Amino acid sequence: MAAMHHDRPSAPRLILALLLCGLALGQADPVEARKLDRDMAAVRASDLGLPDAQRWSTFQAVDRLWRKPAGHKVIRRGTGQAIAPLPALTLEDRSGDGQADFFAYGSSDGKARSQEFGAFLDRNGDGRIDWLVYYGGMMLSGAGNFYFWHHHAIDTDGDGRFDIRVYTAVDADGDGSADEGATVWLEDSDRDGRIDRAVRIVKGVVTPIALRDGAFPLGYVLATDASEQPRPGGPLPVETMAAVTADIAALLGGK
Repeated sequence: MAAMHHDRPSAPRLILALLLCGLALGQADPVEARKLDRDMAAVRASDLGLPDAQRWSTFQAVDRLWRKPAGHKVIRRGTGQAIAPLPALTLEDRSGDGQADFFAYGSSDGKARSQEFGAFLDRNGDGRIDWLVYYGGMMLSGAGNFYFWHHHAIDTDGDGRFDIRVYTAVDADGDGSADEGATVWLEDSDRDGRIDRAVRIVKGVVTPIALRDGAFPLGYVLATDASEQPRPGGPLPVETMAAVTADIAALLGGK
């Protein structure tokens, strides 16, 4: 992502990251499958409103859920509009419940290997996506560990619009490097499509982010300039993820 106000979840195109991600998204063994079931149950039972105390555990469950699949059954193949160079859209069932919960974009000729993929959930069962996970890439943490980071967009009130954007490539301690286990939650609290609040959650500890020069200093390592920090009243940057959701809904509507 070139700038904070741009919402496109772009990622470094690293071959190593792609190979490692392929391993992370491999078939789950029976123990992992049982854990997947528990994670799914936890997500389904969580408060859709996501109070601060609930956010970390639900986030962890969703983050594990899409990376430990029970299968790779293709549900639909078609086209999408959100990622212009990659019009081919594939939807898969990875939780094993027969419903699509994973998306991947590719070239129409099937030759391009894309990292434009992720997962989606309908937590309240109303037929609309209320949590989208978009793969970001691989990051080297300040501790010297490689980890996968992702974007999350969440609809907490079931109105069909995302009101939270979560970042996971976050420098929480100010040393200039991302910290594994650190997240920032940018929130539209009054559901008008504009930013109201930001909190940092690091391994379950919630800290409100205070304004600095009229903006929220997120610590998002891919957008560090002061001019790139979001401001209260600015649009919540979820346009691309909303477009992906629209593509998914359109393809599923063609059943």
